[in-house]
This record gives sequence, C-alpha cells and structure tokens, in this order.
Amino acid sequence: MAKKIFSCVLAALLASAVYAKQVVMLRDDGALRKDNKKGGAEYAMNIAVGTEFEWDGSTVFLTDVNNSNKPNTEFYKVRYQGEEYFVRKTEAIDLDDKRIGVITTTATLFDKARPSSFRNAFLDPATFVVIGQSEAPYGIGFSEVYFWDSSAWTVKKRYVQETKLSYSEANIKAVRYITHALSLKDKEMKKNYIEKALDVVEDGSIREFIQAEMDKVAGTVEEIGAVSVKIKTGNGDNLNVRAEPVDGEVIETVVDGASGYATKKSSIVSKIDGIEENWYYVEFAGDVKAGWLFGGYLDFSQE
Repeated sequence: MAKKIFSCVLAALLASAVYAKQVVMLRDDGALRKDNKKGGAEYAMNIAVGTEFEWDGSTVFLTDVNNSNKPNTEFYKVRYQGEEYFVRKTEAIDLDDKRIGVITTTATLFDKARPSSFRNAFLDPATFVVIGQSEAPYGIGFSEVYFWDSSAWTVKKRYVQETKLSYSEANIKAVRYITHALSLKDKEMKKNYIEKALDVVEDGSIREFIQAEMDKVAGTVEEIGAVSVKIKTGNGDNLNVRAEPVDGEVIETVVDGASGYATKKSSIVSKIDGIEENWYYVEFAGDVKAGWLFGGYLDFSQE
C-alpha cells in the first residue's frame, strides 16, 4: 500500500516537473482540443480569455480536425485540470519571460519600440494582453505586447507605451470578466459578469469602459414626446421591430419608407453597418405593432 502511494506521489511530482511552464489563452472562447489518436486534434471545450495552462515547453504539429482538417497546425501541449490538451498557437501565448497585463486607456500600436513606427491601429481600454520586453528609446518607455486580433483571427505582437498598461491583479480580473461578458448572448448572464467586473476594477479608465458596457445592457428610457420619423434603410429592405432594444424578440417588420412617431429613446447605443445610434420606440398607424428600432435607420428630418 505504501509503495502504491509513493508511486502515485512520484508520478504527480514528475508530471509537475514536466509541466513546469505556463501558457495563457488570449482568445475569448478559444478552444481546447484532445488528441484523437489519429494524428489529429479534436475540439473538447471552450475556454475564457486569460485562462492559464500548465505547459511542458513543447509544441507539436497535428491536423486541426475542426478547421477543415488543416494539416501541420502548431499546438501547445498543455495540462488543464489534470488532463492533457492541445491549444492552437495562434490563440495563446507562452509566459516565458512575459507577464499578464491589461490596457488602461486607448493605446496606439507601434511596430517597434520607436515613436516613428506607429500604426493607424489601437487597442481599446480593458484589452487583455501579455507583456514581454520593455525598452525606453529617447526616454519613452515601450513594452512588447501580445493580444488577440479578431480581424486577423490570430495572436499579434506589437508595442505600446508603458503608461497604457496595468499589472494590477484586480484590473486583470475585471478585464477577464468584461471580456467574457461581451461574448455572451444571454442578457442576464452578461449583466452578471459586468457587475463582477465593476466590483473588482481599480483603474478609473477601465471602470468607465465597463460602466459604458453596463449602460448598454441595462439602459434607461427617456420619453421624447411624439417625433415624426420615416424608415430609411438605404437599400429598400424591410426593418425589424423588436420588443426590446438590440436583441429583443422580432414582433413586426415594417417596409422601407413607412412613417411613424418615435415616443421613447433608449440610452443603449449600438453600432450597425458602421453607424452608432440609440434605439427608439416607434408607433405606427393601423395594425402595425409598435416597438424598438435602431436609430441609424430612422429619418428624423420629417416636418
């Protein structure tokens, strides 16, 4: 019995020694995969941004079964909750000589640690990043950052000014919560995670960002009288009328050009087709049901 216990303890110690490094997920809802024993890695579960894994220091090349059987895809070999998994290298980053942090205020991206290498691209407040080496040319501090680029669908490396970064555990936790919240469809679950973020955040700029997201979810409604409006989609399509702003049930459709009266304005702002606008409660004549419409498709220039 003692030998068996000793063997178990020894095996655990050896496993810990093998998985002595760490990898962190940079994509929210990134995937863990399992070895299918056929030279491929198959989907196992989704993981939130900022989740850390034990890593054995190696990468392997396998067929990504859930990505059109793409061959020779590079994966980190990791351990999570005592089990072995694979994480695509395009979705995570190792923590060798790096540390976790978050962006506090809008941060310009640079190709190099030089002011002249700026790009026309930015990272928003409350972006989760992994921070590498720092340099201070001309007395200006720059840090190497790794982040998830959703447009390129991969982890990118750039530089930002050090003043835009926070290493606070409270701020990191808050950003984990808000990033996960923004990926959720269920309104109550989203609100719950945003509240968790507000409970722990320390940085004022990050708090403002999180509070703005809470305002979008919770929203307030202002009575605005009866403002004449006309549906103007720009392409002749019908427009959905919703029971609630943003993602409420579609209760009616109205034709392009239809007229009505906006009687309420929600504080919730959405960005659709490149247009940022509030949502309005519009009433129509006849049997057409009243409901919420995106303000970007409403013409308020009616007399």
